[in-house]
Amino acid sequence: MTQHFVSRHKVAVALGMTPAAIQQRHNAGTMPQPDAILHGSKGSEWFGWKRETIEEWAPKIRRTADWTRSAT
Repeated sequence: MTQHFVSRHKVAVALGMTPAAIQQRHNAGTMPQPDAILHGSKGSEWFGWKRETIEEWAPKIRRTADWTRSAT
C-alpha cells in the first residue's frame, strides 16, 4: 500500500502559515520529526509528514490543519 506524505509547503498552506515560518520551526527543531526523508542528488533532502502527525502537532501551536486550503 502506498503511503502519502505532505511537504513543508503543503503543511504551511494547511496551517495558514508561510513556508518560511515552517522552515524556521523545522530548523529550530520545534516541528515533529519527519515521517519520511527523501534523499536526492547532490545531497539534497526532502522531508514529509503524515497528515496525522501534523494534525496532532497543530493544536500545540494553536493551529488547525485545513487540507482543503489552497496556496494563493
